[in-house]
Amino acid sequence: MASGHTAMTVDLLSGAAAPTELVESPVDESLAARRRWLPRLLASEGIDPALVREARMRIVFDTGHCVAHAPVDGYAVSEMPFDCWVTLVDDRGTTHEAHFRRQWSFSPSGDGLGSPSRLSVWRRILTAVLGRRSGRAAR
Repeated sequence: MASGHTAMTVDLLSGAAAPTELVESPVDESLAARRRWLPRLLASEGIDPALVREARMRIVFDTGHCVAHAPVDGYAVSEMPFDCWVTLVDDRGTTHEAHFRRQWSFSPSGDGLGSPSRLSVWRRILTAVLGRRSGRAAR
């Protein structure tokens, strides 16, 4: 957040993300892994990935509510709330959206960066956005 930017947008199909100041290592590697994984996630839920025409994610960090915890064994961890919106557009032009708010745990020193993008969170996003329907996105 040293860049002053508090929001990031990601095209989950193309991998394009902005602003570039927030898309540095390890964030860029995480986004690339999620992009490669999205078709498998969709297929695991019975959704043909070819039916998804657009897949966008917007993350807004709530820097005003960052909490620094007391260091443990010399290792400091802070938590910052963030909001995430995921929008998918299917082959019929129907928009499916989900929103959630979570905490991102990270080390202010840059070591041991945590990831708010756990598998369970991504499954909840997919369920909220598309529902669970065999072969077709929720209508």
